[in-house]
Amino acid sequence: MSLYPPLWAAHGVDPDVVSTLARMLDVPVRVARWLAARGFDPDTAAAFLDPERRPFSSPYAFADMDGVVQRILQVRASGDSVAIVGDYDVDGVTATAILGLALRAVGVKAVSVLPHRERDGYGLSPVLVERAVEAGARLLITVDNGIGAADAVRYALSRGLEVIVTDHHEPGAEVPQDVPLVHWLRATDPSVRELSGAGVAWKVATALLDAVGGTDSEDAELRLYLMGLAAIGALADVMPMRGENRRIVRAGLHALRATTAHGWQALCAVAGVVPGACSDEDLVWRIVPRLNAAGRMADPALALSLLTAQDAARANAYATALEELNERRRAETAEAVTAALAAIPYPAPSGVVVAGPWRLGIVGIVAAKLADALGRPSIVLADDGGEVLRGSGRAPAGFPLHAAVKRCAAHLATFGGHAGAVGLHLERISLRVFQAAFDEACRELQMSVTSGETAALWTDDYLPLRDVSLTLCQWADRFRPYGPDNPPVICFVGPVRVDDVRRFGADGVHLKMVVREETVRAELVWFQAGDVPWLVPGVTLVAWVTPEVNVWRDREEPRLRVTRALSVHDVVERDVFTDVYRLLRARRRVTVHDVCRGVPAANPVHAEMVLESFVDLGFARRQESAYDVNEQVTPRDLREAGPYHHHLQSCVMRALGAGRGDARGARI
Repeated sequence: MSLYPPLWAAHGVDPDVVSTLARMLDVPVRVARWLAARGFDPDTAAAFLDPERRPFSSPYAFADMDGVVQRILQVRASGDSVAIVGDYDVDGVTATAILGLALRAVGVKAVSVLPHRERDGYGLSPVLVERAVEAGARLLITVDNGIGAADAVRYALSRGLEVIVTDHHEPGAEVPQDVPLVHWLRATDPSVRELSGAGVAWKVATALLDAVGGTDSEDAELRLYLMGLAAIGALADVMPMRGENRRIVRAGLHALRATTAHGWQALCAVAGVVPGACSDEDLVWRIVPRLNAAGRMADPALALSLLTAQDAARANAYATALEELNERRRAETAEAVTAALAAIPYPAPSGVVVAGPWRLGIVGIVAAKLADALGRPSIVLADDGGEVLRGSGRAPAGFPLHAAVKRCAAHLATFGGHAGAVGLHLERISLRVFQAAFDEACRELQMSVTSGETAALWTDDYLPLRDVSLTLCQWADRFRPYGPDNPPVICFVGPVRVDDVRRFGADGVHLKMVVREETVRAELVWFQAGDVPWLVPGVTLVAWVTPEVNVWRDREEPRLRVTRALSVHDVVERDVFTDVYRLLRARRRVTVHDVCRGVPAANPVHAEMVLESFVDLGFARRQESAYDVNEQVTPRDLREAGPYHHHLQSCVMRALGAGRGDARGARI
């Protein structure tokens, strides 16, 4: 038995399960292997591949929704105004835009109040309540915040405001009382628990628009855009990409490809995104960072103004200003990541906590990059010289970050968030004790160097180069959108021989390589490959790749995008297997000693591994210390043999230990 986890999850799947999935779903066997490896049965797999078959949950799954809609319509009838209190991140801004556009569409006067990250901090506070009062609001509605703001809600009530809380975050020790809550705590459908703040706001907007009953083209265009904004919010807040969230993002992408909203069109122009062909990756890597730049570097109101712009000229001006902020954000982030990595001790603790003189608005990005680079939960604190440090935390997929931080709550002034992201404040004198407590909490929750490395090595299946096709890549794209609980389809390619390597893109930051597996050649693309001097023609390579459809000049092509690669020097070549099999066929029975004498490239360890692989594949039978050939065999891939798989595992782990060519693709 191998000491290491399987290199691909499909290694352990039942062939009968794969056959059943392939037959019942009418999918290729390799796609059925991916589905089986992820634990799908025929029913759940069918819903996953075609989520549009199931309707969205009703907005009235939230128990207080009817009262919320009726109260908003009463405000419209009385001519009073509503203050929407949102948040400075993309989920909060899109949630604010969704509700604000819906209120305006039904004739309700509304003003949006967004906190400034550094001056106001997160969530509803007396300062924001006063802004709502000054704006003349009668009703205050929170979006993407409020469930943990019981004191601020009481203050708002004392100032004569009515309050409605819509939120998705984990509740604090006290939940607001005597006000309607559109929150999963008060819901009849458990699926709404995983919605983002924008998703919850979209439910309110949908219920409101349905109640008014708009049916004209303007209403249809609005609903289209609101769906798209909900998709952006879900991806920005790294919500689980399963169930309704995945449905929202898929439908939202279709909506964004069709909407003519001025703000969206202007944002795509500066981001280099083709609106009619935008993907989930475009949203994550191009759209979300730019929207976030407003709240990180200046005022989130700029992003909100862009998303709700009513004419092209203003939208273009807002988009240009946002792009300038994003360029500043990129530069400051790069400097902070370098400094933060240098400040972390080696070996890194199980839970990383680092503080430095960085802008509060970028520490969340820095934490995410540390978590990705180190494979550990990471918290980054902005140190402005005062007695209170404020920061953000991120963690690798699957790690319960909120639970880890909660274990350290005694050392914190405040904290909040969810499993994948947290925000927190602590006094400077508590920094060292918090670092120790967080490290211990992460160890107790089984996040270690080994488990982080294992997660980084996970793949769905191996992929022979002969199986690469446009059709297979189209099937892989059916697994999108990717995110927590639905990682990208990643396949193990190799061992392959590198025939050619070329740099491309601005400053040559990307790589194209031509690789060969027996007689089959294919091209691998590695974006943001970094410095990989070991990657030269002649190297034996294993790579972690995502199959995807690449559209170039309106033509669809298959593409294998590298996420990680290793140079392996000690793998047994396929030629050795061929030579051993020829010897076995010729002699009908061989021993390890026979193989070592008849195949010069074979040593006893490798000879036994090759022969045991043949037994596993059904090509041979073991008779005590000898191996007999099987006459009737079914062709099978060598990588399906357990002994060969274990051999590859050992080669990969040795390459990692020796630091031979370990590199991962990056996105900035």
